[in-house]
Amino acid sequence: MSYTSKELCSRARITNRQMDYWYRMGWLKPFERHKDAGSGTPIEWPTRTFEKANLMSRLVRAGFKIQAAHEVADRLMNDSTARTDSMHDIDLGDNIRLRLFA
Repeated sequence: MSYTSKELCSRARITNRQMDYWYRMGWLKPFERHKDAGSGTPIEWPTRTFEKANLMSRLVRAGFKIQAAHEVADRLMNDSTARTDSMHDIDLGDNIRLRLFA
């Protein structure tokens, strides 16, 4: 499944400006065929990117700074044992644990 930019923003509850910034920072990745798309070119986003944007959005709304939200989402999305539709217990180091519920 893929998402248009408008769908990604709407479903992840982020603004187009946030999506663009997260994309320019390298935190959100479109399908490979869109990686060098110019301004005004429609971009399609894979489901995995939507899941990351949605998680980052939830963390930001919960009070995380954007960099921390990216780091937590990245760690969770790269954890092969993690599932995005369940509860997650993430060790942030220094005896700090983050518990997320879907």
